[in-house]
Amino acid sequence: MNSFVFKKAMKIALNKQFPSPIPRSGDEGASMDCYSVLISDSNGNPIYLIKSYSEGLFEGYQWQEDGFREEVSLDVKQLKQAVSNGQLEITHYYGNSDIVFRSTLGFLFNHLTRAVYFKTLLKRKYKKLGLEWYKRSKLRKKKRFELLEFIVEKQMDDQEDGVTFGYLMSKLYGLNWPQHPMKKKLMNSTKLYLHSFEDEGELVRRGHTYYLSGKALTSLESYTEERDRYVQGLTEKRHLTFLTFVLAIAALAQAGVIKFPTILNYASSEESSEMQAKEVKQPELCVQEPNEHTGASS
Repeated sequence: MNSFVFKKAMKIALNKQFPSPIPRSGDEGASMDCYSVLISDSNGNPIYLIKSYSEGLFEGYQWQEDGFREEVSLDVKQLKQAVSNGQLEITHYYGNSDIVFRSTLGFLFNHLTRAVYFKTLLKRKYKKLGLEWYKRSKLRKKKRFELLEFIVEKQMDDQEDGVTFGYLMSKLYGLNWPQHPMKKKLMNSTKLYLHSFEDEGELVRRGHTYYLSGKALTSLESYTEERDRYVQGLTEKRHLTFLTFVLAIAALAQAGVIKFPTILNYASSEESSEMQAKEVKQPELCVQEPNEHTGASS
C-alpha cells in the first residue's frame, strides 16, 4: 500500500468529521456530508474508529467490550499495519445515503471522478419518482377475507410467528404506506378488520401480535367454498345466456325473419341448367309419307 495514497485518502476523509450521533433521517440527515474511518480485524470485529489527523498522528478510539471507549493515537505506520492485517471501511454519510469504500484507491478514484455520487443521485431521482407515482396511485382497500387469507398463508409458513399491525400494512400496501394520502383510511379499515377477527375468535392477540385460531381456518374454508359456488354459478349463467341467444337466432332464421347468405345455392344451379338446355336446338326428324299415285299405278 502506497504511503502517499493512504495518507492522502485519510486526510480527505478526516477533513469532514462526523458528529455523534449521526442523524440518518429527516432534514438533519439530508444535510449530512461527513466521513467515518473504521478499522476492523479479518473477522470484521471493530478495532479502531479514527476521528482526526494532526501533526502526523491519527487520533481516535479503540474498541473495548461494549464500544469505543479508550482514546488512542497512531502514526501512519501503525495505522497501515492495522489496515494490512484487517479491513478498512471509509463511510461517507452523503445526505441520507451511506456510501462505503473498502480501499483507499477506490475512495480517491470516486472522490476525483464523482462516479459513485452520480450513481447515488440517479438512484435518489428514481426513488423519488417512484414515491411520487406511489402517492398518486389509488390503493385498493383489502376486503375482510382477503386479509384473513393473507394471515393464514403467513402463519402456514411459520406457525410460531404471529403478525403485527405494522407488518400487515407494509406487506399489503408497501413500505411507503405511511406517506400515502390514503394511509388513515387504510389504517382504520385494517384495525377494524383485526378487531372483528378478534371478536369472532378467528385471531388471538398477545400484546401487539395476532395469532391464528382454529376457527380462522373454518371460516376461510366456508368463505372459499361459497366463493367457488358463486363463480361456478356465474359461469353456468353465462353459458346458458349464450345458448339461449344462439337458439333464438336459429328460430328467427327458420321463420324467415332473418336471412343468411347461402354458401352453396343449389336452386340457382338447377335453374341455370334448365335455361341452358332450352337454348340448345334439338334436330328435327323428317318422315316421308308414301305417294298415292305411285301406289295406284302399281
